[in-house]
Amino acid sequence: ENKMVVRLKLGFRLLRCNLSYKTRLSKVSQPKETFRRAYCSSESPAKLDENKMNNNVSEYETFSWMKKIAPVFPVNGNKIKVLYQPAEFFTALKDNVSKAQHRIVIASLYLGSGHLEQELIDCIYKASQLSKENNGNLKVDILLDHTRGSRGKVNSRTMLLPLLQDFENVSVALYHTPDLRGWLRRVMPEKFNETIGLQHMKIYLFDDTLIISGANLSNDYFSNRQDRYVMLENCKDLSDFYSNLIQTTSTFSMQLQPDNSEKLSQDFPYHPYKDRDGGKKFKAEAKQRIDNLIHQYMQSEPPGVPSASGDMPQKHNTSPEVKNVLFETIRSYTTGVNPNTIPTDLNPSMQNIHANQQNDHIGNHVDPKDHKSCIQNKKTKEDTPDTWVFPLIQMGQLGVFMDNYVTEGLLVSAPDASNLHLTSGYFNLTDEYLNTILLNSKADYDILMAHPEANGFFTARGILGAIPPAYTRIAKLFNDRLIQHKQENRIKLCEYFRKDWTFHSKGLWYYLPGDKLPVLTLIGSPNFGYRSVYRDLESQLAIVTENQELRQQLHLEQQKLYSLSTPVNAETFRQPDRYVPMWIRLVIRVIKTFF
Repeated sequence: ENKMVVRLKLGFRLLRCNLSYKTRLSKVSQPKETFRRAYCSSESPAKLDENKMNNNVSEYETFSWMKKIAPVFPVNGNKIKVLYQPAEFFTALKDNVSKAQHRIVIASLYLGSGHLEQELIDCIYKASQLSKENNGNLKVDILLDHTRGSRGKVNSRTMLLPLLQDFENVSVALYHTPDLRGWLRRVMPEKFNETIGLQHMKIYLFDDTLIISGANLSNDYFSNRQDRYVMLENCKDLSDFYSNLIQTTSTFSMQLQPDNSEKLSQDFPYHPYKDRDGGKKFKAEAKQRIDNLIHQYMQSEPPGVPSASGDMPQKHNTSPEVKNVLFETIRSYTTGVNPNTIPTDLNPSMQNIHANQQNDHIGNHVDPKDHKSCIQNKKTKEDTPDTWVFPLIQMGQLGVFMDNYVTEGLLVSAPDASNLHLTSGYFNLTDEYLNTILLNSKADYDILMAHPEANGFFTARGILGAIPPAYTRIAKLFNDRLIQHKQENRIKLCEYFRKDWTFHSKGLWYYLPGDKLPVLTLIGSPNFGYRSVYRDLESQLAIVTENQELRQQLHLEQQKLYSLSTPVNAETFRQPDRYVPMWIRLVIRVIKTFF
């Protein structure tokens, strides 16, 4: 009985926090809502131009509207490799750390404290030591979340202190959400304070090789927690973009010191939680810096991008006035950037990005001394772009909604007879995404989620142990809607289960009508939930490809994951092990925005 009282009190406390948070978000989310309503109306769903579908236009042209929202980097698909298992991910991390000569850039939620994590740190330590002994220029930049990275006595901070103490080339930044402040910061206990907002990007960069994933840096993600991982090798400009993104984010994060203290970055004027304006100035300045960075990469189009420029996704013919509203929402990425707020310590390539884009195919690493001779060399098949990579950024608490725009655009514009395989380790999609899938899309969907026993919180104690039943309840409510709207055949649910494994994969595989291989994938940190859209810092890649080998790799990845799943239907939720306590049913609509 006492436990029930505590749970209800916590639920009502979260309700108050949630209502307050939504009020604060109303202003920053207004442009996003304008954009969403403009092409997500209740009328008939958008369809790709039938003439395009019948005339075998390029895969890029089908999705070229995305370049109006995000930067695009053309690469050759042979430089992209899909990793399938946690052990492969761990090996790739260590191998690339050992080979790095110039930069190691890491962004993750946290770094664990087990022996595998120590093994990875030892690799970074050894690489830094060798660089120091050989008068090298290796720079190590690490970005983690402040609250998650500070949890417990032995934590991410303490694990990284030896690197900070022994090498001047190492920096560790800890992003602290501006929404955890005042009395809330004082009373929220560890773990629960992480519900307010996190640094959730998973970016692992070594010289010009990028690994994008949804996996964190801890023992289970290296052994028996299934996620997704894509490695892009020798992609200099894309790597520069992400290096600059992490550096920019680090400027408005706390800087960890060798004595385990922390301080503000010297060139950022606002504190994330001490200023008495509710974080308004912090958010405005942080948003401006991210907008400026994106603007730098969207001002001019790099070589290798086809000239096609498709229309923005829409459900009906949109008037020029409405189209102007759409473009106003992304205007900050294309015009009106204040150069005074561009950080001065960014990667040198940012200082001359237009010259680089005019001279180099993105993905070809060209040293300045070899630049002339490389241009004179005849381009080989391996140099020809057949894949286009769009880095998508989402920082809802700062008013950056790029990933949300693209994700919803892909869902709403998918044509009849196309097939979208969507997966999330936590089935807690936003109402907007669920309504789009159910009511405003004609595509077929196969949605993969974690079986309750494959949920990372399945063995958790206390209130955290209620999270798997909460996801079960959310899945049941959506399944009930499928039945109500008679959409069970078009939208199928299934659950991943592998004995002694947990499931953390998220992303999308997009199959055009009649295709047996995907032409697009979304891969990265977002879970498609409220947290991903509004609370956390997220990033993922939209990869559009004509490369047959890469398409086969992506298809195999999808097949491997779905082969370990079983269908979900109404009978599933009648099983005794799917019982959801009444108190969870009462508070689910409130607390679903926190996990």
